[in-house]
Amino acid sequence: MRWLILAFSSLTWAADPVVVVEQRCLKCHGGEKVSAGLDLTKAGSARIVERVESGEMPLGGPRLGPEEVAAVKAWVAAGSKPLTASAKKGFWAFRPVVKPAVPQGAAHPIDAFLLEKLQAKGLGFAPKADDRTLLRRLAFDLTGMPPEKPLPYSDAVEAFLASPRYGERWGRHWLDVVRFGETDGGEHNFERALAWPYRDYVIEALNADKPYPEFLREQIAGDLIAPADPKIVRATGFLVAGPWDSVSAELNKDVAMKATARMDELDDMVTTTMHTFQAMTANCARCHDHKFDPIPTKDYYKLTGVFQSVGFGTREVVSAEAKAAFEKAASPLRAALKAVEQRIADAEDPVRASYLRTAMRAFVAERAKDPRRIPLNPVFNTNRLRGGGELRLVITGHDGPVAKLAWLTVGGREIRGWEAAQKATPDAPVFLPLGTAAQGSEMAWATDETLARKPGLINVYRVEANQGGNGWRWPVRSTTSAWWRRRFRPRQTRIWCPS
Repeated sequence: MRWLILAFSSLTWAADPVVVVEQRCLKCHGGEKVSAGLDLTKAGSARIVERVESGEMPLGGPRLGPEEVAAVKAWVAAGSKPLTASAKKGFWAFRPVVKPAVPQGAAHPIDAFLLEKLQAKGLGFAPKADDRTLLRRLAFDLTGMPPEKPLPYSDAVEAFLASPRYGERWGRHWLDVVRFGETDGGEHNFERALAWPYRDYVIEALNADKPYPEFLREQIAGDLIAPADPKIVRATGFLVAGPWDSVSAELNKDVAMKATARMDELDDMVTTTMHTFQAMTANCARCHDHKFDPIPTKDYYKLTGVFQSVGFGTREVVSAEAKAAFEKAASPLRAALKAVEQRIADAEDPVRASYLRTAMRAFVAERAKDPRRIPLNPVFNTNRLRGGGELRLVITGHDGPVAKLAWLTVGGREIRGWEAAQKATPDAPVFLPLGTAAQGSEMAWATDETLARKPGLINVYRVEANQGGNGWRWPVRSTTSAWWRRRFRPRQTRIWCPS
């Protein structure tokens, strides 16, 4: 039907070459878009004659009639004078703002425009609301809360605008526009514990009636405008308020996927900036020139270049004075909390340790004929030595600053109250001589039998035996037992030992 209408309307077109080319060619070649690199607002081309004569053009519409083809030929023969860009004025968003005349019939200009449209449809305003209804509407609109007391309308407007609830109510709308979220989104959706400073900036800006140009500039470049002012720097949370694929950005080792994830971040910044402040889509131009708005792909990538230095992360947005004041107020509270936690631990830990000690000993006794692994714990651990001779305990990992033993028994020897002189590491292990023991002997030990606290707990170790001076070998180690190794063959285990 559209083609039929165009065909009929073409019969009434003037044979003026410029009119024909403007009406039949300019839409795709210099008007709403520039197809095939041919912009008729800059220069013509003899190619156009070939295309219209063969019927290849106009694309998606009826073929030009003989008179129209002749008009196109005449335009080319006359030098293909560039056409005016009148078609480009079709983008309403780029037209200059015009102040129209106010219609008659209403006291307020806004009411006058509304009434004009209503009357054109045979309608009028609804009956005027009573004072109570009007006050409730105003309160809910501005603060989201009902009014607390009766007020004259003009006083109520000022009171509600001055209320902190105003910024909280209307800030939500802005936060929706800028895709603000307090989690990352994606497969893990981690919480953003420090997203709130930007949220508070928006609320405070609305309550302070911050001028919109400042509001705009601070969100896009606040850290450049006032890098020493935390209240302005936090406004740039706008740029990273959207979703973030932390897995692809930080954990993925594939170079191409990391580059794609980074491009997605920049795309989100460009898209949200254009949506928010220009009411335009721009992300279509990531892959091709925009089909509806005048944004070529090259301009899109210029926009992404603006945000190349922006990334997701955490930065302090607090002044040195405020930070010092917070620490001064928080220090005594932390000390009081620590004291309370210590009192709770002193009361609970002995009971917990007694229960754990009983449970571990019962577990070892139950599994005496069927060796199984048990978790390393502070109160009771056992190992069955598969070799004998001169023994030593080799410690390579532990909780706390240094390794500790409340007691250790092996081969009839007992060690009590031992503490390492230095931190143990795989490269610098700590050695504890254990004397001699026969093959099949049991080694039992505990770090803190009374309170079951972990500092000092040995969690990576091995027992080495030296038989007849033939060198040290491992009768047992913390990483695995033969039963465990045969079944699962772990590359390393830090918390299990054989019983």
